Parts: sequence; C-alpha cells; structure tokens
Amino acid sequence: MYKQPITHKARTAILFIVDCSISMLQPTRIGNLIRPKIEIVEYICNIMIDELVLRAVRGNKVRNYYDIAVLGYSMGDVISLLPGQSEGFTAIDRLIEIAPKPKTIYIEQHDTNGSIINAPITFHEWIKPRAAGSTPMHEALAYAYTLIERWCHNLDNRYSFPPMVFHITDGDYNDAHEAELLDIAQRIMQTHTEDGNTLLFNIHLSSDIDDDYHEIFPHAKKFTTDRRDRALLFKMSSIIPKTLEPMVAYLLGLKHRGPYRGVTFNSSPCDLLAILNIGTESANNIRFM
Repeated sequence: MYKQPITHKARTAILFIVDCSISMLQPTRIGNLIRPKIEIVEYICNIMIDELVLRAVRGNKVRNYYDIAVLGYSMGDVISLLPGQSEGFTAIDRLIEIAPKPKTIYIEQHDTNGSIINAPITFHEWIKPRAAGSTPMHEALAYAYTLIERWCHNLDNRYSFPPMVFHITDGDYNDAHEAELLDIAQRIMQTHTEDGNTLLFNIHLSSDIDDDYHEIFPHAKKFTTDRRDRALLFKMSSIIPKTLEPMVAYLLGLKHRGPYRGVTFNSSPCDLLAILNIGTESANNIRFM
C-alpha cells in the first residue's frame, strides 16, 4: 500500500481547501513573517502549486502527474479558486496553459552577517483568495468529499497513489457541530484507490501572533492540548500509514517515533513543501516515470 509510482499514466490528485472567512484577515506568525492569515494561505498554496508544476515539466514536455483543485470557503459558499471555469480537478498540463503572471514579495530575513535584508520570493498567482463572511467548513469538506470520491471512482485512477488533501484554516467554523465535522473528515479519509486511502492533512494557522506553539505531525496517541480547535483538527487528520512512517520521519526531520497524525500547527512553508513530498517525491518506492 502507498507504493504506486506517480506517472503520466497513473497520476494522483492534490486538493487544497482554503478557509477564506473574515477571521482570516487577522494576523498570524510564520517564523519571522507576520501577515494576515489569508496572505499566508495565498503564499503557501501558490508556492506548493509552483512546486508541482516544476516537477511536471521534463525538458520541454509537460507530464500529467497531477490533477489539482483548490476550493475556497466563506460567506456560506464554496468555490474554485483556480483560474478558468473548472469546478473540479484541473490536469497539470491545462493549468500550465493558463498560468498567471508571477508575483514577487519581500520578506525580512537575517543574512549570514546577522543583518536584516528584504529577501525576494517569487511565485505565480494561481490563487488570489479574499477573506470575508462566515466559515462553512463542513460544506467545504462535503464538497471536497464529492470531488475526491468521483476521482477515486474513475477507472483511470483505480491503481493510482491516493489523493492528498491539504486543508488550511484557523480552526473556526459555524455551519456544523464537531461530530458532523469529524464524520465528513472520516468520509474523506475512507475514499481510496487500490493503493490506499486518501490522506487528509490539516494545516492550522493561529490567530495569535504571540502564539509560538509549533508542531508538525504529532504522535497519534500522545498528543495533548487544551485548545478545542487544535484537538478537533488533530482528530480530523489522517494517521500516517505505517509504510510511510520512515519517509515522513526523514522528510520532516521528526525525532519522535510514529504513528503520526497529519496535522501541523504554525508550520513554515518549508515544512509544508516537505509534506508535499510524501506522495510526490522519490523517497521510497514512489517515483516519477
């Protein structure tokens, strides 16, 4: 299980679910970077999509390794955030055809001499989320379930590496009870290909810039917290399969043993790119062809 190579004949699906509610206008801290959470989400998603595009280009050819979708939820609605009219997954070659212009932002960093410099980071604006309104998290996860189930039931995807879902949120919601959110998350994680169940990762961004709590993939049975939002997202995340534990520990530099839960708290973009490698990098039996 979880050993199927990702090829242009057996591609996988990558789904981002983005909280775009008004609470995402509040600032958060990622390392030394303090920005509104919605800007951090834009930064994270665009860099991750850029990385997938980069991996799909071989010479002057584009290999369809991935189907990609990005859902944004706010104001009682769930919409696609990718360019074009697609309401579902978009093949990577089609995405490249409609690539937006790149954008450069500057982030304060310390150079080798300890001085503060404005380091440029350039990425394509695949998504430009706007924060407003309420937080229909359950509706977004239900929409995601429909997309993932349909993708998994497509016979062309039967033997593919299973989908990976990245849900980025500050943990607020107002359209369901906790039990309902746990149920829809379980339904997503029960979708599957012949190679394994869908992997659901929850990426939590704190609403408190003084919150220096940082954790990535805590132990599945030893995690404790007094925060209900963190506890809920922990329960809503996949337990990393045993066959992937060595890869996860290596890619993320984890010192503790598994089993791991696929949830992060105030993680850096570098951490999230490492998570992306779990299903798409040649770190185990998974490889490009």
